[in-house]
Amino acid sequence: MGHEEADLISQCQMGDQAAMKEIFDKYRDKVYRVAYGVVRHREEAMDIVQEVFVKLFRTIGHFKGKSSFYTYVYRTAMNTAIDHVRKLKKSTSSVSRTRPKDTSQTVQKKGRIRSPWTRNWKRK
Repeated sequence: MGHEEADLISQCQMGDQAAMKEIFDKYRDKVYRVAYGVVRHREEAMDIVQEVFVKLFRTIGHFKGKSSFYTYVYRTAMNTAIDHVRKLKKSTSSVSRTRPKDTSQTVQKKGRIRSPWTRNWKRK
């Protein structure tokens, strides 16, 4: 960990908002990629990014510098994304997953058809 990053972390541990913004700006894209890699959904990944940084800034006082800061960020991101998936599975496990018989739920947009049951767009 570089001297500049160690200073930023120390400033974050003292509650410096500008240092927190720098940390956020430096790591948000990496955290997003980790989250998206797990959930494969843009909005959910963005929610996870927000949750990760809330957790990081609440617990940054526990970071002792024994590993790289990115390792700390990465593990927080991965664990948060995995927990998110677990919560989704738990909340949807009791929901019926049968397809509706009515096909009128198909969404049409710009010459493409999207079924509510598929993620891919199909051309007409």
